[in-house]
Amino acid sequence: MNDQQPKKWPGDAGKTRMLGVHELDKDSLSIEATGSVDELNSFVGLAIDKIENAVMVDILKDIQNDLFTIGAELAGSPRRDDKSTHLEASHVVRLEEHIHRLDHTLKPLDKFILPGGTADAALLHVARSVCRRAERRVISLKKEKIVNDDIIKYLNRLSYLFFLFARQINEGEGVSEQKW
Repeated sequence: MNDQQPKKWPGDAGKTRMLGVHELDKDSLSIEATGSVDELNSFVGLAIDKIENAVMVDILKDIQNDLFTIGAELAGSPRRDDKSTHLEASHVVRLEEHIHRLDHTLKPLDKFILPGGTADAALLHVARSVCRRAERRVISLKKEKIVNDDIIKYLNRLSYLFFLFARQINEGEGVSEQKW
């Protein structure tokens, strides 16, 4: 039997460091927002692993980079020459272009649909709902500190893009959407 006490870790007291500088409570709005974006990025990574549509995977890889940029910006990362640490309006426009292309290829909806269908579509619906939560967390954070409005716009568009991707996968696989 080992009589040694476990080592104390920096986060054991419920605090964490943002970019190694600012110590914050782990349940602060800043940590909630960056953590939700990080969780979303993890789901996008899982989707990349599962989805076989090469065009969609390329878009999802771009989204992962954008989400990392958002996380860095929310964490207060200074601008760098080698990496983007600030989300620009052009990122939002790029999502809007994808949305416009997809929206015109899918059958119009006349009712709400339940999340699901194929496993890949269901995974994208999970990403959509996690994205909505991240958006809410960022909006809460904006009440406390200055937040780039393009981040909120981006997350808003992104959740809709995930919705359209899920519909596209279901339609491509011949899976009917469950109407509510």
